[in-house]
Amino acid sequence: MEARPTANPAAITEAAEIKGFITFLLQIRPRRLCILQ
Repeated sequence: MEARPTANPAAITEAAEIKGFITFLLQIRPRRLCILQ
């Protein structure tokens, strides 16, 4: 998906940060489960 020139840069940055944070949580979850078990 390409960002529209009229889109709010702050909104794009926020969405990118949220996506990165979710990816970070998904990568950490299996490790955390392994440690707990």
